Amino acid sequence: MSTKLFIGGCERSGTTMLAGLLNASKECVTAPEAQFKFRLLKEGTFSKSDKEVLKNNFRFRLWNNDEFLEKLDTSGELRRSEVFDQLLKFRFKNSYQYFVDHTPNNFEHYQALKRVYPNAKFLHIIRDGRAVFNSLMSVPWGPKDPITAARWWMKKVGWGLAPLAQGENIYTVRYEDILTKPEITISSICDWLGIKFNKGMIEGGDGTFLPSYTHNQHKLVGKDLSANRVNLWKEKLKRKDVFLIERETNILLQNLGYKLEDLDYKMKFYGPVVSRIKGRLKSMGGRREYRRKQAIESLSRQD
Repeated sequence: MSTKLFIGGCERSGTTMLAGLLNASKECVTAPEAQFKFRLLKEGTFSKSDKEVLKNNFRFRLWNNDEFLEKLDTSGELRRSEVFDQLLKFRFKNSYQYFVDHTPNNFEHYQALKRVYPNAKFLHIIRDGRAVFNSLMSVPWGPKDPITAARWWMKKVGWGLAPLAQGENIYTVRYEDILTKPEITISSICDWLGIKFNKGMIEGGDGTFLPSYTHNQHKLVGKDLSANRVNLWKEKLKRKDVFLIERETNILLQNLGYKLEDLDYKMKFYGPVVSRIKGRLKSMGGRREYRRKQAIESLSRQD
């Protein structure tokens, strides 16, 4: 049986990029994000209602799993936790050492994943919270005001840091290290996994597993790694936004090795309130557009 590798981290921190790099290895196979698997981590027998929920799940349909569901026998005592393994065997025939799952919120479900897959490995990727906020400006979802985004980032990073106390099968990597010293960083990950490093991993990897509707937001996946991406937020973000993010996150940022830039900035007392209102309005419009694209993708799959 193959080993599960669960990559997790705050959204826009490079979970998909890292999965693409590892997908360049013949020892790894990567699929689209699998949020639907969390339902299968629950105790109990897989039922007809579970089958119906999966059938109507947008993420599940992205895998083109209609044939799998038709063949899945629910008449016996098939446990929920066995269904995901059967799906992987059906799709990939176990011809790999690692199945790579890059669902960003994997660490929020760490305990359940660890219970079902005790031999699984977990890879936590961390990115500068200011860069994450800058990246969120290019996608139609996620918080769009710096204060909400800063708190959201801290919570997401915290989910990945919490299991470190257990110290088993967990590896932490920084997004910035992948871009500035790719060969050293990716080679270290390969050594930890026990797989062979190859140059294709640092030449953009393989992003063929991505569903079409995400191509725009993951347009750099499969491209050459560039250190120029690391500090783009310094050019793009407004000074007040940097200040507000650093005010919220300064201790965690520094503990993770990031240098503060602009805590000396002076802002009018009502500035944070105005920033949050503008951000909320932008987020609402972005979510509507994202749902519209998901619906189009779902309909095209059905056709």
